[in-house]
Amino acid sequence: MGWTVQRLVVGLLLLLTIFAPMVIPLPLFSTPPAPAADILFQAIQQATGPDVPIMVAFEYGPAEADEMDRVAEPILRHLLEQGSRLVVVSTRPEGPAVAQALLTALTSEEERSRRVANLGYQPGQATGIQDLLTGPDQRTEINTGLPAAQTDAMRGVHTAADVAMIVVLAAQPDDLRAWVEQTSLTHPDLPLVAGVSARVEPLATPYLDPGTGQLQGLVSGLIGATAYEEQLGTGGRAGFYLNSLGVAQLGMVALMLLGGLIFLAGGRRR
Repeated sequence: MGWTVQRLVVGLLLLLTIFAPMVIPLPLFSTPPAPAADILFQAIQQATGPDVPIMVAFEYGPAEADEMDRVAEPILRHLLEQGSRLVVVSTRPEGPAVAQALLTALTSEEERSRRVANLGYQPGQATGIQDLLTGPDQRTEINTGLPAAQTDAMRGVHTAADVAMIVVLAAQPDDLRAWVEQTSLTHPDLPLVAGVSARVEPLATPYLDPGTGQLQGLVSGLIGATAYEEQLGTGGRAGFYLNSLGVAQLGMVALMLLGGLIFLAGGRRR
């Protein structure tokens, strides 16, 4: 077998191991424990309910959406199942569009018009967050063009003190840090939870310390998202992606072992 054919076969096998679990939803791997995700689930159960307003900060863009949408989706599903109203904010220019795309996939247009207010992009990071915390009703809802205060989702919401919880969905450490610091400064008793990329987890974990009380729950990366999906009792894409990664790693190990055996066998023949 020529080198070109061998490389083609190896490439096809790797692609098969990556995409097969996405097509065939088999529980190939058990989900590692994610206690912080379990805590977040319970925090949402306790803080939310029908018609309860929740502020959701989308702090990621299209380049990070492949991972972050998997993290955000089960959290948003949970909030929607609880009947909550969502006040969507962002200090990233791409954040409102990413939020709109994901929420469009999860809700009908009629449901979004009643339960979601997308307040668009707020520049300024730390100072911008303070503006969002102190006067979200002063903004414009980007889908309708109406003043935020006139939308159903913003009914009774004038400051962050009027929401039951803030959910931060962050792909970068600085975005999470800014929300934790600014919320702790002006609303220390307001529950704050986060869904973050795997790379942000080392920064986010210390905020879970009961002594600080800065984060009341955390979902990080595909492992955390898969654990949250299991808590929610709904199958989701995070588990498929996690299985794909696991199968791909096993496939690479198997190919390395096979290559080593072929090399050894060839050496003996020579």
